[in-house]
Amino acid sequence: MPKKRKITKKAAAIAVVSVFLIITSIGMLTDNWQNDMTKEEYLLHYNYMGSYGHPTDAKEFRKLNEQFSSEKKEEVLKETQNGSSNKKF
Repeated sequence: MPKKRKITKKAAAIAVVSVFLIITSIGMLTDNWQNDMTKEEYLLHYNYMGSYGHPTDAKEFRKLNEQFSSEKKEEVLKETQNGSSNKKF
């Protein structure tokens, strides 16, 4: 049986970064690596970046879910009032 070679941490790090760069490059070259965010929206989020956080306990998750739920309801109501509700949830 052949002797198993151990992969070094350096080689693993290089492999991970290489795979990321290759996938990202392919996406950019094929115009599949983009979003619909405007420059103004990007700058707004950039300016508030320090105030964003992640929920760390059940209470914060509940609050986040309730907030998301109410925003979705408002969005659906607006679409319904405009007569353009074609989405299925």
